[in-house]
Amino acid sequence: MKTEEKNFSGKINYPWYDSEGLCIFLIVFMVAVFFFGLSGIFAALKTDYTDFVIKIPLALLIMSFYVVVSISSRIYKRRKINKSLEFLDFYRK
Repeated sequence: MKTEEKNFSGKINYPWYDSEGLCIFLIVFMVAVFFFGLSGIFAALKTDYTDFVIKIPLALLIMSFYVVVSISSRIYKRRKINKSLEFLDFYRK
């Protein structure tokens, strides 16, 4: 299955699950998970057995940060590609 295909205007069409709106929703959700993990770390630091309890919030924090960076870079690259295609299309006419 092709994930990217060009239409007659030259713009790249992305599948619905990789659309910009869904990516932005996922970024907002992952930022909420990031702050949830951060609050979990602060709560774990107040307990006596910190080494055992801090692992899950730390994992949530790291993974949500990675997802936000990954999706943000994907949106940035996509906008950069579409801008260059529009720029080239402007000079073709």
